[in-house]
Amino acid sequence: MPTVSVIIPTYNSEKFLRRTVDSVLNQTFQDFELILVDDHSSDRTVSIIRDYQNNNAKIKGVFSDQNHGGPAQPKNIGIQAASGQYIAFLDHDDEWLPNKLAQQVEALNSLPAEFAMVACNIIIKNLETSREKKYDIYSKNSAGTQANLAAGNFIFTTSCILVRKKILEQVGGFDATLKFADDWDLWLRIITHSKLAVANDYLIIYYIHSGNRMQSVNPKLEAAELTQILEKHRELFKKFRAEDRILTRIGSIYCVLGKIALGRSFYRQAINNNFYNYRPYLYLLLSFLGPRLFSKLYYLRKNFNQ
Repeated sequence: MPTVSVIIPTYNSEKFLRRTVDSVLNQTFQDFELILVDDHSSDRTVSIIRDYQNNNAKIKGVFSDQNHGGPAQPKNIGIQAASGQYIAFLDHDDEWLPNKLAQQVEALNSLPAEFAMVACNIIIKNLETSREKKYDIYSKNSAGTQANLAAGNFIFTTSCILVRKKILEQVGGFDATLKFADDWDLWLRIITHSKLAVANDYLIIYYIHSGNRMQSVNPKLEAAELTQILEKHRELFKKFRAEDRILTRIGSIYCVLGKIALGRSFYRQAINNNFYNYRPYLYLLLSFLGPRLFSKLYYLRKNFNQ
């Protein structure tokens, strides 16, 4: 039985998949199995997976006869097929640095069982602009996992996580009804009774490109799923006074969509939840500029933060 099961969900991944798989095979820690779960690709992805599978006993291909519309269910399929004590996820277009598994396995082995997972810092590369920056999860976790995760999904990507398989089975894995916020929902369920540790090193490369899921999220879907997350975890958000943040975010998305009245209703809810947060006041005022100008300002800020 391997120590780690690495799960890579794929869908039409031929462009980046070899780089991603090779980054796993080049790990200094080699006690792993690699499970590639294909979500009914129509390009050469299946052929690439079978090629790796035929030449390396560590690699197992799982092939779906239907597309699930997102990575959550393929990841669940991978979890069910996994035999490792720990689970590591890797998106088909990301890349691990050679010591990623070694450092995270050492961390979880040395920590008490109350620590369910360990993350790492991230290098972000934009393939469209050639810009590169570093994302420091270690510092974002310093104030306490529950409070920080209630404020937003600072973990950023599942590719940076190593998690105990036991806890994934306890909480039921990913919610496959979610296409955008499935990872945040999972972390919120895990940290209600567990802790997160962070390896203070940059161990993965996250690539931004035109086909990247974070770059192509439908705003209507984003607003709907954030509302679902809010309802599902409302008690946790109340506990850490984070309702106003997610309400403000939902309101801004609706204003971008041109649903100004609906957006303002979420801003008012945010203000009622926390009178001292200036953001909903600011965005409420900006909404009177009209949807076109509001959208320009919203995306300018969003792109600047990337």
